[in-house]
Amino acid sequence: MSWMLRVILVLTSVMTCFWILRKIRKSQVRIEDSVFWLLFSLGLILLSLFPQLASWAANLIGVVSPVNFVFLSIIFVLMLKLLMLTSLCTHRAAAKA
Repeated sequence: MSWMLRVILVLTSVMTCFWILRKIRKSQVRIEDSVFWLLFSLGLILLSLFPQLASWAANLIGVVSPVNFVFLSIIFVLMLKLLMLTSLCTHRAAAKA
């Protein structure tokens, strides 16, 4: 991974953390949701600072390319978040009925 790309990833993740913290202070986001996004940003920071973590994890589970592992893991995490939000919406709709 190029040095410039690593710097861009770290800066973007840090800006996301600050943005979420600002939203928390203004009470514009639920704490449960903000914890998810803060952990997600922290994971991206770790992957950008230590790209060998992606290589190690890709080798561990048998994925050929570290980039494919990163895409696979991000898609998996976001699908879990979508499932949790769908469940929340379903419970709220059932409570109103």
